[in-house]
Amino acid sequence: MNFDCHQSIKDTIEVFGAPETQTPQLNIAWGVDQNFMFGAAVSMSSVLLHNKDISIHFHLFTDYLDSDYRKKIRKTS
Repeated sequence: MNFDCHQSIKDTIEVFGAPETQTPQLNIAWGVDQNFMFGAAVSMSSVLLHNKDISIHFHLFTDYLDSDYRKKIRKTS
């Protein structure tokens, strides 16, 4: 089976909250569908609240992303 991840990712949204000079120290990824979007947001918020001294990059892989969720993610950053 040949799997090309470049054909699977249809859109990339980058939201930056940290200064560009700060390099990421921790990468965290989620693979979720519409049913777990809220859970992923709660998890992201918890990680940010309890790791204020670490630069974090979140990677969210999903088949669903509405404009309201995008706005909330941008506000969180």
